[in-house]
Amino acid sequence: MKVLHIVKTAVGAGWVYHQVRVLRSLGVEVVVALPSATEGLAPLYRETGATVIAVDVDFPARQPWRLPAKLAACRKLVESVRPDLIHTHHVGTTIVVRLALGKRSPIPRIFQVPGPLHLEHDFFARLDMQLAGPQDYWIATCQWTRQKYEQLGVPPGHVFLSYAGTDVGAFAAERTGLLREELGVPCGAPLVGMVAYMYAPKWFLGQERGLKGHEDFIAALRLVREARPDVRGVIVGGPWGDAGWYEERLRYLGTRTCNGYLAFLGPRRDVPALYPDLDVTVVPSHSENVGGAVEPLLSGVAVVSTTVGGLPDLVQEKRTGWLAPPRQPEALATAILEVLSDRDEAKRRTTEGQALARKLFDAETTGREVAAIYEQILGEPLLRATKQKPMARKRMRVLHALGSFDPGGVETWLLNVLKYIDREQFQLDFCTFGSRAGLNAKEVERLGGKILRCPKGGNLWAFRNRFRQILREGNYDVVHSHVHLFSGALLRWAKAEGVLVRIAHSHNTHDGRPNTSARGLYRRAMRSWINRYATHGLAASKPAARELFGADWQLDSRFRVLHYGIDLKPFCEPMSREKIRAELGIPLDAAVVGHVGRFDPQKNHRFLLEIASEILKRRNDVHFLLVGDGPLRAEIEAKARVEGIADKMHFVGSRTDVPRLMCGGMDAFVFPSLWEGLPITLIEAQAAGLQSVLSDTITIEVQVVTELMTPLSLSKRCDEWAEKTLDALSGKAARIGLSVEPVARSDFHIKRSVSALSNLYSRLQE
Repeated sequence: MKVLHIVKTAVGAGWVYHQVRVLRSLGVEVVVALPSATEGLAPLYRETGATVIAVDVDFPARQPWRLPAKLAACRKLVESVRPDLIHTHHVGTTIVVRLALGKRSPIPRIFQVPGPLHLEHDFFARLDMQLAGPQDYWIATCQWTRQKYEQLGVPPGHVFLSYAGTDVGAFAAERTGLLREELGVPCGAPLVGMVAYMYAPKWFLGQERGLKGHEDFIAALRLVREARPDVRGVIVGGPWGDAGWYEERLRYLGTRTCNGYLAFLGPRRDVPALYPDLDVTVVPSHSENVGGAVEPLLSGVAVVSTTVGGLPDLVQEKRTGWLAPPRQPEALATAILEVLSDRDEAKRRTTEGQALARKLFDAETTGREVAAIYEQILGEPLLRATKQKPMARKRMRVLHALGSFDPGGVETWLLNVLKYIDREQFQLDFCTFGSRAGLNAKEVERLGGKILRCPKGGNLWAFRNRFRQILREGNYDVVHSHVHLFSGALLRWAKAEGVLVRIAHSHNTHDGRPNTSARGLYRRAMRSWINRYATHGLAASKPAARELFGADWQLDSRFRVLHYGIDLKPFCEPMSREKIRAELGIPLDAAVVGHVGRFDPQKNHRFLLEIASEILKRRNDVHFLLVGDGPLRAEIEAKARVEGIADKMHFVGSRTDVPRLMCGGMDAFVFPSLWEGLPITLIEAQAAGLQSVLSDTITIEVQVVTELMTPLSLSKRCDEWAEKTLDALSGKAARIGLSVEPVARSDFHIKRSVSALSNLYSRLQE
């Protein structure tokens, strides 16, 4: 069974991702059409095993002259995919699909209705019906929507009910204190919040206020404060699309109305961690499905909502929450005060609401409901087939090729991959080409990996023969090369030895060699071989992908970005700052600027030393902790002595405890690299809560906790870098727990990275 999912956005509609994940686990072949094949959720869709195609077929409401091109793109998409069923998730994409294919298309089409808004307006409700044909079906995501379609005359068996599922395990009810600390709100003070995007009023729908009711929340909070002056408020969420002007209007209204006791946090990635700090979440929507009430109840927070749309499906008066009519701030304020005045009743309703939310919105349940709907429409027994015992798979043998296992970004990631991957399913071996195996080689072997030595030396012929011998003896299913351009030669030899899956992995944006004629010939030859002999290509970032696979890499389905993941456990372990400082010979009260990187030209240590000299002219109490080794280390140490700053410079060599040194030994981080693929040390610095000054040559993809990142041009003088670094030292560092949370929810969590790699390997085995 092949299903084409058409989604109007790559950065939202998370419920579609969860649905696709479950459908893939049930054996459904899924193709997802998104506006971008690389941004937002696109990499996560790929991790599920779905095929992702970049095509935008949303209705061009503001540029209607583009409609013919959209219709042509939609027809071309359907012709190329040849799906058994088309599943749309938004009004605009549904209209385009129906117009493009016509009423008499033989392909069944499901419109999973994300919310009731278009059905609340006669013109759009009638348009929905007029464009539908005999093969059109609807999945309502709340009771109101299902009843509306029945009233519109949708035939029996063509409208279903299934809520928009989520990962219910991602929400914890334990209060972290992170939000209250950020806002300066004491533990005992009531904190009332609203979490929602800011949708600007739509003139063509006759709206004067935003869809989510932000103005009503602000007015209700003012009324609550008249009765309870100790109450504080917070709004989390930013503008949707180009609604920046509307956000400014709301901020002005909040400042004028609430006089300092309402905070606007803007968009946040750590919302699940913030929810438990709230005493009440308010959902004052004018039109809504159910979504705004799901996350707070899963987080154990009392909910006050309006009675619109599907909200009463979950928020039920006297049972799971409090309800108020829409557009009535006075009623909202009364309900909020009831919650705050009777904490026992609030806890009772919230507990029951949490249980109901887990039951209705578990993605595993809703995904199977959708699969059952597919069965009913197509008559294929999908779920019964998946209950058969799966065939046992052989253990996949993967050979990774790299320089050595000394501590470094790539090496640290590979070590963590080995630690967290299912070693019953995958055998990972590592072929190292350096003069020695590296500091982490013993740890690799302890974890079950095998180190195979193949020193490159000066005899390329002998090296080639040794490498091919390793391939023959290992009988590998996959060769995964991490040696940049030289991957071309390795994958060519792997093909000659009959290895079916050959992966080139790009970790950098430059090979670090001078631009000579001979080097140019070498680069062209290796890139040509990579293009010819690589069955797949991975890259640490988009710039790294362009470097190895060419400017049009996104057009080649073999190539994709796979972000590194880091192990966050070391950042959460207890450590003694006093002990670490004493071990390093750094005064406990000293301000410490850190850097982690190999001593070679790429890392720009010479410029780093100039920055250090300028900083010490301004503050002589600053120390510098430099972690790493390499060919330039002796030169940099000697230069520090000549400059008279050696007593402030602490060179500690390669270390396997970088998280410990960051958390206990550093107060800020500086990273002036000339070029980078995607430096894992900057992800670690963010997890450690360090304010960081970095060169703006580094891809923006690395910025997870943006408030900790200060990009700066390398064209700026060292004194300007020094000033920014001093600002970082004097700035407020993030609490480690606060900074770990957004990293944990990003692509850079090791478990998510390993899951993506495992899924890739598994698909290649099929």
